[in-house]
Formats: sequence, structure tokens, C-alpha cells
Amino acid sequence: MPRQQFRHIPGLFLDTDYFAPDQCSQLVRQSLALYERLETAVGGAEGSLETAHIPQPAYVRSAEHNLKSEEHFARVALTEEDQRTIRCEYFPRYGEDGHALAYFQRNANLPDFVARDLAPGVHGLVASEGFVAPDQELPAPALVTHPPLALCL
Repeated sequence: MPRQQFRHIPGLFLDTDYFAPDQCSQLVRQSLALYERLETAVGGAEGSLETAHIPQPAYVRSAEHNLKSEEHFARVALTEEDQRTIRCEYFPRYGEDGHALAYFQRNANLPDFVARDLAPGVHGLVASEGFVAPDQELPAPALVTHPPLALCL
């Protein structure tokens, strides 16, 4: 399938051939492993979750996109394979049951697999479209969702 662009969402691309099927499978496995690590770190500590203050300006409100619930998160530190510590804000329930979101601020906090396996390919695509210079870093943050339908840089 050729790459698709969406006129009403500038900068959104869909390229089902960008990663090989085995790369996609590996990214999903790594995302699920990250989800399990985050869940273990939070450990069902509902009482220690902080309330998120997510602005909802009138111009973005809609029945389809507005968060209908007050969101809560935990500040989580994880140790990566090289003993590097990364930090994120983890929303164990985001918007509705079965959805979670991890917000990694700054490139230094990207999980190893995102920095190693995902970011270079995304950078190449973004640079080829002229959104960043080839030698320019992608802006952080990174969002990782569960189910692993989106890894957004």
C-alpha cells in the first residue's frame, strides 16, 4: 500500500510498508513488555496516583475526542538494559477501561527499543518530508499507548 496522507491532519502519514512485518511484531512485543513493566511499577497503587490537569479548550471539545473522565497518573522510573534510568508519567487508565498511556519527556527518557528501533525510522520519514533537518533531533515527548496501537514521537 502506498503511503497515505490526510489533508485534514497535516503531518499524519500512514505507510503500512515502512516497517517490515517482523519489525512491527517486535515493536508490538516490546510495547507489551513495556506495558507490563509499567503496570508492575505502579502495582495497583490507586491511592498514590496524581490528578492530571489536562486543558480542554472549547475549540477541541467534541463528543468523540473529549476526555469524559478525570485522568490520574503515577510518576514512574524504570531501569533499562544498560542500567540507565528513564522516567515517565504513566496513566494506567486513560479515557476508558483497557487504555493506558505513558508520557516520556525528553529524548533521554525514551525506552531503549523506542530510541534504537523506532526513532531512527520515524526521523528518516519526518526529515524526508522536510519537517526537520536531517541532522536535527526529533522533538520529545514520546507517547506509548496500550493497546500498542500508537507509538508517537
